[in-house]
Amino acid sequence: MSQQKIATELGISLKTLQKLKNKHPDFAYAFKKGKSEMKENLIGAIYKKAMGYDREETQTQAENYAGKKKQKIVKTTKHYPPDLNSAKYLLLINFGRDYSDKKEELELIERRLESKDEEFFKMDWQIWWVWR
Repeated sequence: MSQQKIATELGISLKTLQKLKNKHPDFAYAFKKGKSEMKENLIGAIYKKAMGYDREETQTQAENYAGKKKQKIVKTTKHYPPDLNSAKYLLLINFGRDYSDKKEELELIERRLESKDEEFFKMDWQIWWVWR
């Protein structure tokens, strides 16, 4: 939830919310902890998607047999295969440019910077685009 929405729910202004966070360290810590937990949960969800998973669903169906109600439980398992984009994202944020699509361009820029190549500053727009 955004800070503006939290302030609205509490019936205070955003400025008052900021003042409370500055005045009460525990209050500010609660915001920081909430954000950290959200990040962990999101990374966990991306990891689950990256690795693939099975999900079991249970449905209870009511059926009539000779005037008597009977319940039938149906379990189905759905398989979600690993997601390559999620795996690439996790590799990139955890292990850096070794898994970047732009690895070669970044290495070229790094070599030019190390050699203090004057032509580096006259590079074409494609390399500039990677650099920015």
